[in-house]
Amino acid sequence: MSEQEMKQKKAGRGSLAPVRPRRDYKDTLFRMLFNDREALLSLYNAVGNTDYRDPSLLQIVTLENAVYMNVKNDLAFLLGFELNLYEHQSTWNPNMPLRDLFYAAREYEMLIRDQSLYSSRLIKLPVPRFIVFYNGREKQEERCVLKLSDAFETPVEECIHEGILRDFLLKYRAEVTNVSIFEYNEEREKELLRKAEYEFGKKEGMEQGMEQGICALIQTCRELGASRETVSSALIRRFSISCEEAEGYLERFWE
Repeated sequence: MSEQEMKQKKAGRGSLAPVRPRRDYKDTLFRMLFNDREALLSLYNAVGNTDYRDPSLLQIVTLENAVYMNVKNDLAFLLGFELNLYEHQSTWNPNMPLRDLFYAAREYEMLIRDQSLYSSRLIKLPVPRFIVFYNGREKQEERCVLKLSDAFETPVEECIHEGILRDFLLKYRAEVTNVSIFEYNEEREKELLRKAEYEFGKKEGMEQGMEQGICALIQTCRELGASRETVSSALIRRFSISCEEAEGYLERFWE
């Protein structure tokens, strides 16, 4: 018996509690190692056979508190027009496409948190790119593709086939399939929508006011006998527009 065990026994604490190995140590090491932009850029180049040299081009956007079924998102970063999500697994998991879907949804939710989904403007999103690094004991191919479509509706179809809630699922299949784990904040969405529409109306009003000003200037200069060339130069200087735009306005308002 070790000295420490003897001391604990004398103190009436019983034997030492067994030390439980951490199953997530590889994942933790993976996150720690590649949480540095230079190291992560090197990994990105190795995976995609690219040659990026400037780490400042890479923006790490990992969701630190994103937890789904006790599994944390490992690494997420923006580079160019891509949203890259890297996961490390020491246990084979065929549900990675579904997990990545949830991770990506949370990432997009964060990236557009100051915009409204109901705005009249199209929200542009970076293209998602998912990669899983697996080094477990279960033998797998060197490279493989996991598809989210493989999981579509399978639980619902199995329940219907087995007669479990058959009538209910046949009637409400779409609703059950489309149940979301994400919350909808109606008040915040309305606030963002009002803000977006206000900005759009403000810009539209400014454009209309500018057009009215251009029309007035053209008419005034023409009445004073100025040439088209002189008026065109004045429009370019006054309104900071191109020569082509000035000619377009002259075609419309030179009467």
